[in-house]
Amino acid sequence: MNIIESEETEQSGVWVLSLSGRLDPVGGPELEKFCSTRMSREKPFLILDMAGVNYISSAGLRSILSLVKLLEGFGGNMTLCALQPTAAKVIGYACFDGFLKIFATKQEALASFSAVS
Repeated sequence: MNIIESEETEQSGVWVLSLSGRLDPVGGPELEKFCSTRMSREKPFLILDMAGVNYISSAGLRSILSLVKLLEGFGGNMTLCALQPTAAKVIGYACFDGFLKIFATKQEALASFSAVS
């Protein structure tokens, strides 16, 4: 799992991570560890750009859910964007689209946060 913090993070006040690889029993915990050491009450808003994620397992879903709960504890939230078709199916089958906002592009996701601030 490759995790890249995006340049939009400082400009928007929203933390943007671009992911690539597999969100599985190896990649999921990597993402959780990366985020848990950097999240704070000062910046509790996160966009996961999933354009490069080609596989999500149940362990990856658990990692996403853990991040949602952590951010909610800070009074924030998380959105997903640019899901690949296979990943979108997994998110849909797990009904994560019922509690997560999902956008087609990173720009749309960023605009959704600026609309509420």
